[in-house]
Amino acid sequence: MLGGSTLDVIRTVLDILIVAFIIYKFLELTQGTRTVQMLVVVLGVAVLIMISRQQFLDLPTFRWLVDKSLYAIVLVVVVLYQDDIRRSLVRIRWLDARGKGRGLAPAHTQDEIVKGVRILAARRIGALLVIERNGSLEPYMKEGVRLDAQVGKELLHAMFIPSHENPLHDGAVLVRRDRIVGAACQLPLTTRSGLEPWAGMRHRAAVGVSEEVDAVVVVVSEESGRISVAIGGDLQANLKVDELRHILSRELAETAPTAGIRSWRDRWFRKAG
Repeated sequence: MLGGSTLDVIRTVLDILIVAFIIYKFLELTQGTRTVQMLVVVLGVAVLIMISRQQFLDLPTFRWLVDKSLYAIVLVVVVLYQDDIRRSLVRIRWLDARGKGRGLAPAHTQDEIVKGVRILAARRIGALLVIERNGSLEPYMKEGVRLDAQVGKELLHAMFIPSHENPLHDGAVLVRRDRIVGAACQLPLTTRSGLEPWAGMRHRAAVGVSEEVDAVVVVVSEESGRISVAIGGDLQANLKVDELRHILSRELAETAPTAGIRSWRDRWFRKAG
């Protein structure tokens, strides 16, 4: 009797943990999207379907309307929220990336990036640099220029010099481990409101791509030389060079937390503080 009771408790706890994990992963994948709006629409459709199935209400015309409109409603939801659905699905690609054994930028590459960003910021040269982590940057290379070059401060400086004779300066540079694999790449802009008024296209692109893929995105403002970093949809601005070095060392370490764990950790410490 006692054994059966203990087993029931274990089964109940396991059931709750599984459901909680599924809900947590769903919220992590849909963070920064209009998921709440989409869920309200889906729940509204579900309520309509349940009401139409209640025979005692005797609403044959309403039931016929719902049955005929169901596929159209689903299509409308997909069309209206396609960007949010795509954004959530793209985030799942980090599983494929883990399977392919993608790595993180080594220490000497981080050092070259910091030195390059310091030069760009001092000269107020705008820059956008995406450093791959567990997510794959392959989808963002389609409209850019594929490269295979060693990361170096001189090369980063040269690539972002604004000039009509430098076709690589307009767009993002993509880094995988210690190699520059893409330049002049176009990134998705975030649809999030509430960014600082000074946040321009580069910053919106940095936040946008960090919402979709697990990467560290470094931005240098051409107006002020301000250094910013976007990770998991969060933008950290007005960074000093030493702060940038610390962030890269922490976020590109082999034991760096995933975007979901980092977001939960940061919220916890903010509340605790």
